[in-house]
Amino acid sequence: MIGGAYAVPVVGAGLSKTSESTDPFSPIPMAYVEYSPMKGLSIQAGKLPTIIGYESAFTYQNSYIQRGLVWNMQPIINNGVRLTYSTELFFVKLGVNDGFYTLSKKDPKPALEASVGLTPIKDGSIALNVILPDKDSRPNDTADPSNKRELNLVASYTLDKLSLGADLLYVEAPKSDKANVPEKAKASGVALHLSYDLKPFKLSGRIEYVKDNSDAGGIDLVGLGDGNKAWTFTLTPAYTKGPLFLRGELSYVKADKEFTLNNKKNQTRIGAEVGFMF
Repeated sequence: MIGGAYAVPVVGAGLSKTSESTDPFSPIPMAYVEYSPMKGLSIQAGKLPTIIGYESAFTYQNSYIQRGLVWNMQPIINNGVRLTYSTELFFVKLGVNDGFYTLSKKDPKPALEASVGLTPIKDGSIALNVILPDKDSRPNDTADPSNKRELNLVASYTLDKLSLGADLLYVEAPKSDKANVPEKAKASGVALHLSYDLKPFKLSGRIEYVKDNSDAGGIDLVGLGDGNKAWTFTLTPAYTKGPLFLRGELSYVKADKEFTLNNKKNQTRIGAEVGFMF
């Protein structure tokens, strides 16, 4: 179970109040039960973290203060049931959930999720993930549109103090009047991650490229405006001692079209975070 006040800032996206993150998912965003009837097999039910993507939902779990724009297209939390079977060489996950939190509304639309992964070498893995919400899933406070079908490839590898990761994503929102998608919309993105952990210091970096395809319905899947494309760079040094952690961050976004409130095509941010982990 995870509970409390939280925020999920994203590079290039407008900053919001903590309540705008907490209200949709509640002060207890994740809470589930898990049962393991045999070795390698588990069943989870409740408010679950998504299987899509490389980055974690909450800041203290992540290597960065801000999430990337690839993460911004992905679901965060699902209400549902998930079955996982894993061995030393592979894992399979299958589930039924509410996609982009659509079961919290009056017109529930279930989604299917699946993940197949390989762990061929020690400290390395690759997984193909997919989520298929109903094409008529209505938008809500967590996602608009909420009928986004996503195909996701995630890879990670750790070599001593060095960690590498990749997150490739293809998104398609099918045409649906009920979902407020007048014409099919598409987007894609790729993010590369690198971190070097030399305790008590850690340096993390992310570079990504995202593209929102122009469509007749004017649907913005990335968060920078319909038909926009951009690359981003994030550098996050951190220091940890006991329960205390300190982080600074420098991020830069360069887009083809204007996306900021002051009508600029680029944006630089500097951030800091202080916290205690118990």
